[in-house]
Amino acid sequence: MRFCLIKREEGSVTPLILGFVIIIVSIIATLSDITYLGKAHLSLKSEGQRVLADALRNVATESYYHSNSAVGSPVPIDCQNT
Repeated sequence: MRFCLIKREEGSVTPLILGFVIIIVSIIATLSDITYLGKAHLSLKSEGQRVLADALRNVATESYYHSNSAVGSPVPIDCQNT
């Protein structure tokens, strides 16, 4: 008497291996895309902060702190340079 669990069936494992390879490659590609998007987000965020810091440097501090509203500009930003 033979047990069903020990019964030997001949077949190819190539489709199974190919399926696993496709799944693993898909997971790796998805994770690398997510990582790339995260790095791009951080890069854009730091670039925005740099641009904001550069814009704040262009504020005319002299006219901001010592401006006479009748003589000086009511806006403390040097608009032409900015």
